Amino acid sequence: MPKLVLHIGTEKTGTTSIQSFLDLNREVLRMNGFYVLKSEGAINHRSVPSYCMSDEIFKDDFFNDRGMKSIDAINNFKTKFKKAFDEELRSIGSTIHTVVITSEHFHSRLKHLKKLEP
Repeated sequence: MPKLVLHIGTEKTGTTSIQSFLDLNREVLRMNGFYVLKSEGAINHRSVPSYCMSDEIFKDDFFNDRGMKSIDAINNFKTKFKKAFDEELRSIGSTIHTVVITSEHFHSRLKHLKKLEP
């Protein structure tokens, strides 16, 4: 199983520059065993911390921008997210030793350890 590098960053500290670098160098990184997540956003994997958010927090801009205004809509998003995420991880191949996920929204949206637990 590959290791995970979770780039949390913080908003307004150059995270976008790091994310752009990862995106521009995606293929070179892959050839060297690093896989930058694709299915959850090419540059900023914003949906990953959103998936981790508690169900009762559905007024976040991520959900509002996508028209998700109910728990059912968020649960539907989470079901689709998990399927796409799992399929992507299964498809990366045996040469990948490290998966990279990046989003500064981990820092600002997930403030309690409970939200990171499976």
